[in-house]
Amino acid sequence: MSESTTPQDLFNFAIEKYQSEDYQEAINLFRSSIELQKNWNSYQGLAWALLNTNQLGEAIDTIKKSLDLKEDWNSYQCLGTALFRIKQYTEAIYAYQNSLSLKETWNSYLDLGLALFNTEQYSAAIDSFKKSLVLKEDWYSYHILGRALLKSDLSIEAIDAFYKGINLQVNWDSYNGLGWSLLESKQFSKAIKSFQKSLVLREDISSYNGLGWALLNIQRFKEALRAFYLASDITILIPKLHEVGKQLVKGKKYDLAIEFYEELMRRHPENFLIIFGFIWTVKESKRLSEYQVFISKLKIDNCWDLVEYYELNINKKSFNFNDARSMSYVKYNFASATYVPDREKNLEEAIRSTNRNYHLVMEFGVFYGKSISFIAKILPKEKVYGFDSFEGLPEAWGTRRNKGDISTEGFIPFVPPNVQLFKGWFKDTLPKFLASKPGMNSKLIHIDCDIYSSTKTILSVLAKTIIPGTIIIFDEYYNYLGWEDHEFKAFQEFVQEYAVTYEYIAYAPNQVSIRILSKNK
Repeated sequence: MSESTTPQDLFNFAIEKYQSEDYQEAINLFRSSIELQKNWNSYQGLAWALLNTNQLGEAIDTIKKSLDLKEDWNSYQCLGTALFRIKQYTEAIYAYQNSLSLKETWNSYLDLGLALFNTEQYSAAIDSFKKSLVLKEDWYSYHILGRALLKSDLSIEAIDAFYKGINLQVNWDSYNGLGWSLLESKQFSKAIKSFQKSLVLREDISSYNGLGWALLNIQRFKEALRAFYLASDITILIPKLHEVGKQLVKGKKYDLAIEFYEELMRRHPENFLIIFGFIWTVKESKRLSEYQVFISKLKIDNCWDLVEYYELNINKKSFNFNDARSMSYVKYNFASATYVPDREKNLEEAIRSTNRNYHLVMEFGVFYGKSISFIAKILPKEKVYGFDSFEGLPEAWGTRRNKGDISTEGFIPFVPPNVQLFKGWFKDTLPKFLASKPGMNSKLIHIDCDIYSSTKTILSVLAKTIIPGTIIIFDEYYNYLGWEDHEFKAFQEFVQEYAVTYEYIAYAPNQVSIRILSKNK
């Protein structure tokens, strides 16, 4: 660039690079333009370029500078997009609404609808998607409108939306949504065709399950079972499979139910819960004597005591186990604990059980701030402290997640005013934090860091602050492959090392809340 190059020249060059998708060079040119002259549209262009290179935190800071100089619909759109990507849906909604107050565009209505959809405001989302479609017919707008309508139990309207979307662009997910809408409205033959079309485009567990239920409803049993087998080959979802078994037994299709479990045992011979389902079905069909020899040869590895527990609990909503060891642990350890359906209810039970005279409320593993914000809103007069590197897992979490997963790319989320966040690895930030809080004990500890090493660090550093009455919440405690090697293992080692006694207060499908009763070391 020559000395005579103006800020406008640099801006124009940056736009050319942006349009050719050379975003890094566009970033450099926008910055050079801003160095010569701060201008709202240069900040706006820089923010969009940063957004396209996934530098979300800097994109948000930059677009706010643009908005400080001039309110522009496209700047609010950029801000909303960045906030949406970091799952700050409520803030994204406000940004999109501000954008639309300045200029109505189809994509702003679409993006607003998506943010509303993700906060389960389905009625408002439907309205926004419809406004988007008035301005421009787009297949995805019809698709997500169909999903929102289906969530709102408006299956007939959903069918129309999915059909219109498919007419604009064939997509496996739209055929899947159409299939479920047709299934909900009891148009089983049409649902079958839709799921089959979805599966031609992409094999998906949801489409196989939907196909299975549609076939089951018109008594094409063999084809239905085959669809469920294929679904299980993708992912074994035990509660879903047991729903099929229960439906067959309820309809007195005992031979089919037995056949169903026999085939599942053949495909997944190590899964004890499938074996339990088979035994339960044989008993329900009153054919135990016929299968007694076969059952006696089944390899259940000292889990026979769980068969009766399975039979007693299969029809309960709390029956949501993915492995037999989790079911065994619940049976023998959670008898006095309250079952709750999800992590939010578990948090509520834990908070309700806290000692008012205790001090520190902490969360480890903040991510985008959803749960810490939830805690802070329930405890508005408390200071809530959050710890996270915001750079993802420091090591692999078994086979579930890789090192670096669950990262915000360094972005610090927006949280309520009574929350204070500490960025960095726990081993570095937590000792310094405790040094600034001498004599304080732990009131509530929410551990959502997933892996053994991080949980071990937290409990070791906090050991002196954990006293009788302290409440500890674990977010990934049990009921997944490898659960005994991570948060669970770290806590049990802590119990042994410090001679701790404790009780379970509440449990959800993966989460638990624990009250410390005594600590003798």
